[in-house]
Amino acid sequence: MFWFGLIANIITVIAGLIAIAGVAWAIAGRASLAFSVSVWPSLTPSLNIVATSSGSSAVRNATISYGAVDDNGFAMWGSGDPVSNPLNRGESLLLLAYEGGTTHFGSPARVDEFRVPLQRGDGMFVTVQWLSPLFPWRNESVTYAWPPRLRFAGAEPERLTGRKELRFLERTRDPKLNPLAGGPPPKAYSQEATDATFDELVRAHQGVVVVGLAPSWQSEHWEDVQRMLEAFAAKHSPKVKVLTVTSDMNPRLNDQYVGDVVPHFVVLRGGQVLAEMDGASSMADLESHFGKHLT
Repeated sequence: MFWFGLIANIITVIAGLIAIAGVAWAIAGRASLAFSVSVWPSLTPSLNIVATSSGSSAVRNATISYGAVDDNGFAMWGSGDPVSNPLNRGESLLLLAYEGGTTHFGSPARVDEFRVPLQRGDGMFVTVQWLSPLFPWRNESVTYAWPPRLRFAGAEPERLTGRKELRFLERTRDPKLNPLAGGPPPKAYSQEATDATFDELVRAHQGVVVVGLAPSWQSEHWEDVQRMLEAFAAKHSPKVKVLTVTSDMNPRLNDQYVGDVVPHFVVLRGGQVLAEMDGASSMADLESHFGKHLT
């Protein structure tokens, strides 16, 4: 009986270890998505999000939802697009958010590719959900929020999970929680200056003043530059003041600062010109050129 009991105990221990190893293997190899995020900097940056299946099991019921977002609230919930099921190990989904009026593609989107054209000046958010491998009655999800000030700064979106993501998504679904339904406009960090107000605005600031000047006939390009300067101001305020000047409507400032190339950018301190720059293709260009004056 002794040996019989000992052998039974050994078998029980071995079975338990095998079970534990099986559970550990299932957890370690569970279906999941790994995310890669990249921003293509420009005056109207584009966003790439790649979700790649990892683990030994397939990702099931993967769904992508997206919508527009501004700095103060959410313009729309967007749409959900169910994708191929299952998403096997190593397979990916690509979401590309881009400026709809200026970007064109030479080929149609692939089955695993989602192209989201943004309206002028918009930010966006994207939510990816998939079936939990451990608790099949619930979904796992992650949301990336890319409001305009992050977008036009060429910065990566904010990654939201858990309670923070739930609060975010609740606001996108409920018009009563949406500040666009009657709330105040987003705070402005940059200021528009004119021939009459420019000198006083410069004198009122003790530090560096960055000025962007361009004529109204640049139209949408000047609007893009102004959005970039607003993102620049939001990042560097209050140490740096940012002013915008529509040069053809302000002849004194046009004659004083603008040359043959527009937009033109000037850095001032105490009214004195520290540096100048013709044109800029992104906020990163502006920061690189004026960097030593911003610290």
